[in-house]
Amino acid sequence: MKIRLLVVFILFASCTNTTQYGMPDTDPNLIQKDFMQWYTYHYNTIILSSDFKSIDENYNIINKEIFLEKLQSGKYIPIQLVSKNGQQHYKLYKLEPNCNPNIQSTIKNESLQSYHNFKKEGMSIPHFNFKDLKGVKYNHENTKNKIIVLKCWNLHCQKCIEEMPELNSLVEKYKARTDIVFISLADDSSQKLSSFLTKKKFNYAVVSNQALFIKNTLGISTFPTHIIINKQGKISKEVTTFKELAIALQKEALK
Repeated sequence: MKIRLLVVFILFASCTNTTQYGMPDTDPNLIQKDFMQWYTYHYNTIILSSDFKSIDENYNIINKEIFLEKLQSGKYIPIQLVSKNGQQHYKLYKLEPNCNPNIQSTIKNESLQSYHNFKKEGMSIPHFNFKDLKGVKYNHENTKNKIIVLKCWNLHCQKCIEEMPELNSLVEKYKARTDIVFISLADDSSQKLSSFLTKKKFNYAVVSNQALFIKNTLGISTFPTHIIINKQGKISKEVTTFKELAIALQKEALK
C-alpha cells in the first residue's frame, strides 16, 4: 500500500511541475530520430541568446549559465515549453543513445558560442575611436547615452553580405531614433570596402581596418557577430544572427 501511495505521489509531483511550466511544444524523442527534423525545429524555435527561463531535466529552475554549460556536454537538447503565463521556458531533455550524432555536435558547438556570448553581457565596452568611410567619427563622448549596434564582419564572409538587406531594414525601422547608432567594423581596407559599397547597399556606418580591434579588443573570431551596447556603455547582447539581433534590439529599445 505504501509503495502504491509513493508511486501516486511521484506521478502527481511530476504532473504538477509539467503543468506549472508547460508541456513541450514538440515530441523530444521523435525529433531526435532525424537531423533535419530536429534542426528545423531548433532553428525556428530555440533562441539561446534570449532571456528565457531555464529548466533542467528534473523540472528544476536553474540559471542560464548552468543551462548552457549542460548543453555543452552534448547530452541534452533544449525544448520549448508551452506556458500558460506566456513566459518563455526552455527545458533540457536527454539525448537518446540512438539519436543522430550530428545533433550532438551541432548543439555542442552552438551552445559553446552562446555561452561565450552570454559571459560578455554586462561588460563595459572597451575604449574606441572610430572614423567611418565618410569621415564621421564615433567615440565614447559623442555616443554617450546612445544604444550602439555593432556589426563585425569582412568581405570574405558570405553570410555577412547576405544579411545586409535585413540589416538595412532594421536601420530603416529605427531611423527616427536618434539615440540608436548603427556601426559596422570590417577588417578589410577602405579601398576594398568603398569598391564593394558601390555595388552593394549597406546603411550602417562602415569602419575599415579593424582586424586587431575585433580580434584582440572585442575577442571576436566568428563572423558575422553583432553587439548591442546599452546607454550605460555595457554589452547588452552579443549574437551571430539577424533574427537574434532584431529581437534583442527591440527589447533594448523599449527600455
